[in-house]
Amino acid sequence: MGITLKVNLMIDYDVGVKLNSRLLAVSVILCIVTLAFAGVSQAQTINSGLTGGMTFFYYVSSYCSSTDDSYSVPLDLLVVNQTSCIQVSISSVNATSVDTVTMCYYIDGTADLDRGGTNLYTGVGYGFVGIIGANLTVGDRIHPDGEDTLTILDTATRNYESGARITNHVRIADYNPEDGYKATRDLYFDKATGILVEQVDQVEATIAPYVTTRLTWKIASVSGVDGWEIPGFTLPVASTTPTPWSRIDYKILLVIVLFILVVLGIVIVVYKKKLTKPATTTI
Repeated sequence: MGITLKVNLMIDYDVGVKLNSRLLAVSVILCIVTLAFAGVSQAQTINSGLTGGMTFFYYVSSYCSSTDDSYSVPLDLLVVNQTSCIQVSISSVNATSVDTVTMCYYIDGTADLDRGGTNLYTGVGYGFVGIIGANLTVGDRIHPDGEDTLTILDTATRNYESGARITNHVRIADYNPEDGYKATRDLYFDKATGILVEQVDQVEATIAPYVTTRLTWKIASVSGVDGWEIPGFTLPVASTTPTPWSRIDYKILLVIVLFILVVLGIVIVVYKKKLTKPATTTI
């Protein structure tokens, strides 16, 4: 169950994620959205390019600007910028799914631990779900048995701190001039392994007050992948013991992408602006 704002890329999810309020801002941005229509299953074989023991390190950042001096930056965006590094370790892989362990390190020296799993054929998962099949080509569906109909848009070499990689690009976009916003999500997956290497979410208000928000998730380093190693990366050291989910209080949250939270803020500002306009009389 979720919230729909006439935005195809912001439809509700089928699976909930157990998150604390701080990790929500970082983990949920990886949830690949489910579109509003069911896809038709195709005869497409998905193979994983991942194996247990592979580890990926990411930097995350956010940006927000507004022409309205009174606009408050969403708390979730501020929390993202308090993140030092995210470590995603592949714990197990089988013919249809990949399980992960995610460590989120914060600049205050604390850390959180979360577990996740993703079905490569349907895209259904929890926790870190930035994984698709390996060696997909342009036009291939990323989840052949899933409800979404997302396909590989293009393939190109992109440069990262961990080295140049051939990537598969997926884009989700929506433009609504009536409600006054446009939104895009660009995802880049390493072609050889299927792991996410970059994600850029951007939302813009197209009527005053103008607001632009951007969230970025980018690969920093890799361990355990042949031919994709980078020396010199220093993993942050947590000053406190990471907190497993089994030992903390949590509630099951509706899986609403941080993207939706940003749009909600923009829509609220837009509607408040409309409500404050003086009434006019036609003679």
